[in-house]
Amino acid sequence: MKRKLTILLLTAALLLSSACSTDNPGTQTSADTAAAQTQAVSGSESAENTQTAESTAAESTAETQAEPVELVPLSERLKEWADITDDVVIARLSNTEDEVLIRAFDLDFRAFRAEYACMLLSQDITDDMSEEQLGEYTVKEYCEQQRSSMLDLLTFEKRALYVADKEYGISEETLTDEELSQADADAASLLESWSGAYYAKASYELGADASDDDIKARSEELLREDFAAAGISTDIFKDWALSDIIQGKLVEKLTESAAVTDEMVEEMFNGVREQAIEAYENDVASYESTSAYNSVYIPEGSRTIRQIMLRFSDEDAQKIAAAADDDAKNSAVESAYSDDIKNTVKEIQQKIAGGAQFSDLQNEYDLNGETRYFVTPESKVFPENCHKAVFALEKIGDVTEPLLTEMGVFIFQYVEDAELDEEETAYIKEDMRSYLEEQAAQSAQSEAFEKWRTDYPYDINYKLLKITPPEQDAQ
Repeated sequence: MKRKLTILLLTAALLLSSACSTDNPGTQTSADTAAAQTQAVSGSESAENTQTAESTAAESTAETQAEPVELVPLSERLKEWADITDDVVIARLSNTEDEVLIRAFDLDFRAFRAEYACMLLSQDITDDMSEEQLGEYTVKEYCEQQRSSMLDLLTFEKRALYVADKEYGISEETLTDEELSQADADAASLLESWSGAYYAKASYELGADASDDDIKARSEELLREDFAAAGISTDIFKDWALSDIIQGKLVEKLTESAAVTDEMVEEMFNGVREQAIEAYENDVASYESTSAYNSVYIPEGSRTIRQIMLRFSDEDAQKIAAAADDDAKNSAVESAYSDDIKNTVKEIQQKIAGGAQFSDLQNEYDLNGETRYFVTPESKVFPENCHKAVFALEKIGDVTEPLLTEMGVFIFQYVEDAELDEEETAYIKEDMRSYLEEQAAQSAQSEAFEKWRTDYPYDINYKLLKITPPEQDAQ
């Protein structure tokens, strides 16, 4: 669903503001303070719920009701807010007397109510002041959190759209015909999705013989009627769609300067390589268990090997694991080396002697098939007898005798001296480049978000919206 971009950008802004808030008390939005500390994740999820009725639609469209459907009207769900007129300003810039700028940033109750109504509908909340439990919160507490999250969303969006227009020339007027068409399509999709909440009621009204298209059409009519009765225009869906497109273009502009050079990639690669070398020299087990280290550094003298493993039965494996001491364990291993396994080993050895490819035998006998491994001269995870046998092999292509371990019988082939693969190294570096580009983009966006917070601080009418101010909440 659309509208996620605003939410994702907002979450990043909240996380940033929680780490570096510099505003004076009473001059910032809940996005700048309390929400950053307590709702960066839950708030974004809740805000997304405000813009999607997918779950409600799915449940409603899953079955046609056999009885009348009582869908509480939005006007009833919003009864607590009926006395507040649409033009009441609930958030205003606090650092300027420029009337033009103030009007551009003013957030009125009309916009807030539309978002809030959609949340109540998608969550099927009929009384937002109820003391009934909703998870770990009461419905009243939960809805207060949602109102706070909506302030975060709407004030952030005001800043983003203003900057997009004034600093980058991105607005509805500058969108291409293709982008405008996309916004219309997205808005239509949103309308169809949200109307799903009314599908069951429409289905009952039209009867069992109604087609799905007729029911969907009536669902949209019911949505429009319900929205209109609550003083809300379905134009909100087009607003959401346009906002998403504009903010997407804004993000592209913000990240254009987030260039990553080859030198930066090499620096990161070498840094990880140095960590890998240090790990191998000081804690071989740590090196061997960290795949990132294996990808950037292979110790000198390491060998690439193939293996065929014939596993012991589960029953024998349990006996080996339960053995009280080494002698008992060795005895259990010898017992597990059954005639069937010995015959299979002899069969494999005969095929090797006959010129069979070891990789083909892997596919035939080993559960993992044709697989290569590498083992280091100081390995701590490789069974000791296997390690000695592998490094005792003199020539590439040589094969060990069967080796008994607690897991089963192994046969190894010395494939080559292990080295970093050029293609894999190139892939690792590209992966690092992508990571660095993502970090640079996030950094550029975070710097922009922080600047917006500082340049355009808000005063919020928390009392009107029945929200505990951030300072009180923190106390």
